[in-house]
Amino acid sequence: MCTILIKTWSQAISEALPIRTAVFIREQGVPEDLELDEFDENADHALAYIGLACVGTARLIQLGDGKGQIGRMAVLEPYRRRGIGAELLYALMDHGKPMKSVNLNCTLKS
Repeated sequence: MCTILIKTWSQAISEALPIRTAVFIREQGVPEDLELDEFDENADHALAYIGLACVGTARLIQLGDGKGQIGRMAVLEPYRRRGIGAELLYALMDHGKPMKSVNLNCTLKS
């Protein structure tokens, strides 16, 4: 079980960025210049904590017309397969309830 907090990018960057760098850039080979984008600044970011350690992150962006999209979900390798990704997803789905629809954008690692 973990604690999920929803934060702005300015509140989340110091904890979310190292996780996203480890997972997307180092593990998955995403080019560094593509990992951060124009959506981070206005997105709501969910951070997963086990104790005081931030171990996972995801974001919810508003696309307009009442639509949202969840993406950039990442959990540090030692904490995977514990349901943390699901908790991040459920927290952002709950956070996005006022929207007309929320889609999940994901890339499966092959």
